[in-house]
Amino acid sequence: MQPTKPLWLSLIRQLADGHDSNPGAAPAGARSEAGTGDKWSLFVAPEGEPGLLYSLNPTATDVYVYEAPQHAVSLPNANSTWSMYTMRTVSAAEANTVHEVVSRQSIPTGPLQPGSAHGGRAFGAFVSASQLWVEGIVRELVEERVLEHQVLRYVRSMMGPSRLAHFKHQDQDQE
Repeated sequence: MQPTKPLWLSLIRQLADGHDSNPGAAPAGARSEAGTGDKWSLFVAPEGEPGLLYSLNPTATDVYVYEAPQHAVSLPNANSTWSMYTMRTVSAAEANTVHEVVSRQSIPTGPLQPGSAHGGRAFGAFVSASQLWVEGIVRELVEERVLEHQVLRYVRSMMGPSRLAHFKHQDQDQE
């Protein structure tokens, strides 16, 4: 029996327009504050192999939907600019917990961010929704003891200041 490779639970930050083929570049004005232009997703996979990408997707009517991944994807072959932040290795049981938490996580609605210099209101709201959705999943994974609280703080540190105001008292309450 061949040993199973460890599974990595990672945060993916993807430039929301996905048009730029240069991994280090962003459109002028796309990031007026830290993280503003980044769509966030979660990825569970063995290192260097295809895995499950947990992501919100916009619809034509600016509604955001989550559809459970149907097949593994290979990020190096994805047609977008992205960065991966590995949060920790997880067991198969913990990967199942990630799947369960993602499946029951509510999708943020209502006024989120008023837009950005790149793409206007719909772009800013979608980016905010994806970041708040991932933050909610990470928060629940902390409660489930899959992740440590310091990971939640790290994730929040990557959000822009306008979204950080949403959490200003939550960290103090946890201590």
